[in-house]
Amino acid sequence: MAVRWVALALAMSIGAHLHAQPAPPNLDDYDNAIRVYLTGGNLPAALKPLRAFMREHFDAAAQRIVASGDRGRIDAAAMFQLEIGVGIMAVAPTEASEHFALGRWLLEQLAPAAEGAHGAQEAFNTIRATWFGVAASAFLSVSDTANAHTWLKRALAIRPGSPVLLTIQGAAHELDAMGFTPELLRSRSQQTRAVTLRGRYFELAATSFRAALKSDPNYTPAEIRLGRIRFLIDDLSEAQASLERAESRAGQPADRYLSALFLGALHERRGNVAAARAAYERALAVAPRSQTAVVALAHLESMSGGVDRARTIAQSHLESATVDDRFWRAYRKGGVDEAGLMALRRRFIRR
Repeated sequence: MAVRWVALALAMSIGAHLHAQPAPPNLDDYDNAIRVYLTGGNLPAALKPLRAFMREHFDAAAQRIVASGDRGRIDAAAMFQLEIGVGIMAVAPTEASEHFALGRWLLEQLAPAAEGAHGAQEAFNTIRATWFGVAASAFLSVSDTANAHTWLKRALAIRPGSPVLLTIQGAAHELDAMGFTPELLRSRSQQTRAVTLRGRYFELAATSFRAALKSDPNYTPAEIRLGRIRFLIDDLSEAQASLERAESRAGQPADRYLSALFLGALHERRGNVAAARAAYERALAVAPRSQTAVVALAHLESMSGGVDRARTIAQSHLESATVDDRFWRAYRKGGVDEAGLMALRRRFIRR
């Protein structure tokens, strides 16, 4: 099952409850929706009755599950709340936050007893840290860095050395930095302040990415983001070293695409047209329908005198049936931690 399938189904089926009139709920519908979710059944149909649920109805259903003492049901309900939050984040972030809060409460009911085995506590901590990290990444995907940082603080308190969480934290700081645009300000004092704050957040981001790499030197997403940060502050030597290391070990398509794309921009800034062209072409080999890479390559050719080649590249892209820039879009906003979400699902969802 594709990672987005559940999220999209939830968004389509549950989103309407946000503006529905309160109706006497049947709490059994909540239990049924969870059972369908766990077994891969017709989720949109199962969720349809929940469109009448208001916040108090979800609370009541969750409290009933906790009262049952069934840890498996509580665990599944916590996961279900996470899925709902991720699914509706793009259209209803406030309501998504409420679903995350309820899910967190459910999750905390699973805390092992103080005298429990160390292994049980470690397993629980891993689940909590991953769960909180996914919630943080969902907020980051809609540029809500304030809530992202709140959830990251909770996650990192549990797993302070997690390269995944530290990279999400760095991405949040990077997005914070991009919120300061001195070139759009008129006042010299405002421009100076914006430059200072932007630089401060870039350094916070770089610190997080370095911490991630200290924890796992082979964690490619952190290396790519560190290289990009150094490029943005004109530290081209360190940027190139990071991006070349990232490209040399990149296994995932997104990592191969981004490292090549950013190396292309770096070589272009340094005036190395041949190296920039080769890098952009490597990016396009991974994502042939990437508008970002096509525009970058066409611009490079145009600026270096290859106007006809630039026109051919642009025309070829215009004739393409679809545009696919999901890797670039996910980079810009951090994107939902899909690997973490899948890891949580694999614990109990039967397909």
